[in-house]
Amino acid sequence: MPEALSAQSFLTKTERSLGERLVAWILMPFAFLYWIVTTVRKTLYRTGLFKQVRLPAKVISVGGITIGGSGKTPVVIHLAKYLESIGKKTLILTRGYGGETPTAVVVRPGDDTTKSNLSDEVRLMSEKTSATIGVGADRVAAFEKASESSEFDVVILDDGFQHLRITRDLDIVVLDAAAPFGNGYVLPSGNLRESKASLKRADIIILTRISQCENAVEVCERLANDFGDKAIVSVDYVPDAVQQVHTGEIVNSNTLSDKSIFAFSAIANPDSFFSMLESEGLEIFGKRAFRDHHLFTQPDVEELVREARATECSAFVVTEKDAVKLRPLDCGQIPIYAFRIRLQINKGKDSLRNTIMRILDDKA
Repeated sequence: MPEALSAQSFLTKTERSLGERLVAWILMPFAFLYWIVTTVRKTLYRTGLFKQVRLPAKVISVGGITIGGSGKTPVVIHLAKYLESIGKKTLILTRGYGGETPTAVVVRPGDDTTKSNLSDEVRLMSEKTSATIGVGADRVAAFEKASESSEFDVVILDDGFQHLRITRDLDIVVLDAAAPFGNGYVLPSGNLRESKASLKRADIIILTRISQCENAVEVCERLANDFGDKAIVSVDYVPDAVQQVHTGEIVNSNTLSDKSIFAFSAIANPDSFFSMLESEGLEIFGKRAFRDHHLFTQPDVEELVREARATECSAFVVTEKDAVKLRPLDCGQIPIYAFRIRLQINKGKDSLRNTIMRILDDKA
């Protein structure tokens, strides 16, 4: 693999050079082995040879068939806030980035996560919802630890489509409308965890970033033809507020219109963030994309400050996912702003909520 090409960018890239396609073909035997292992695993769970665990709460899984970048975290946050609004005590179970904790960790409403080693998604979910969050590679153990002092009506299983150990009442799969099936290659040749056919296990398909997809109508029609029995929900992520990262002050987005912007991010799909800023009428004079989940350090910030000054930028703009990692760091005299987003359901809102209410009302 070319030195300049990171593993992450190679896996997720949809437009590949001849050399990158050659690497993907070389990795095909390993992709076939991966497919065999995952297929056998699913069969063992389906036949009961691997035992599933039924939790004493309704379980809603939110997952995907590609690695990174489909927008699952905002969906989890939206669902948690909706469940809270109808009075349901909610627990989010997440493996965290890389199974981040060797033992289960429970984050309760109001806990300070700024000095913890928890991932950006966990910190963001903690900030934006009132749900308890159980973090750990063993999600059953995380549930048991969280349940020591609380009972829960609903469990949201974050990134749970491939987590077959826990029985779920509702399976939601999140797809990026611009690349719903990734680049078409299965790991490690590409970014597909499972084939398109795996969507047969889903109950609801959520298409994200629908306005950024040039052929959105065609994508929706294709999914409807192939999976007509599934509820298909289309959503966008739209700016909700602009927040000064270090002071917490909510400012008018017009505050940034007369500033020269340096934008940076450490998310799986940075181009979608930069496109959103441009659609808001902001002119980006400098930008930088870091690897997804990059943990910012003070030297990183000092380097960014130098780059911003070199391009005569007067403000940093980041995602709210990045903001939770940047608050403890000193950005010098350059203010840093985060674009907070919310999930906007364009189509299928009633189907989504009616399905959720149906499984909540089911006493079985």
